[in-house]
Amino acid sequence: MPPRLVEVEENDLPPNVNLADRFRDSKKYARQADALDNPNMAVEGMSGPSRFLAGAGKGFNDLAIGVNQIRGEGMSPTEYDDVKKLDAPLLSTGSGLAGNIIGQAAPFMAVPASGILSAGALGGIQGAMMPVGSKDNRIMNSAIGLGLGGASQGILN
Repeated sequence: MPPRLVEVEENDLPPNVNLADRFRDSKKYARQADALDNPNMAVEGMSGPSRFLAGAGKGFNDLAIGVNQIRGEGMSPTEYDDVKKLDAPLLSTGSGLAGNIIGQAAPFMAVPASGILSAGALGGIQGAMMPVGSKDNRIMNSAIGLGLGGASQGILN
């Protein structure tokens, strides 16, 4: 299948591309379509296990983004909003979402939490470490983590 092309304006081309000699009369050029044009393109053709692994990688990466946000480095909440838009097709699949949850939780599974309170505290810490977008709230993330951590330990007991 040949690549799908989309039109771009001359000023949207990378600075090192000079096509003026080839297309003197045209102000529009073609480039290969990518996931920015069609966000679903990123997960099209991926198997369930591939989506799971991509989701797990996203979960690990989200923890790093969140920690950097807490430290005042890295992505701003507005920049993270853009990441969430690009990740939405992956997270709309069951295997991608499951992988994301496992990827976020895996680093905390190594910490022993024998009681509901300790599991809740660990969940609260995990929630606080999650990245926030412009409409998100770190305190709410922590509260949700606290509740889910305690509830999951209560179910396992």
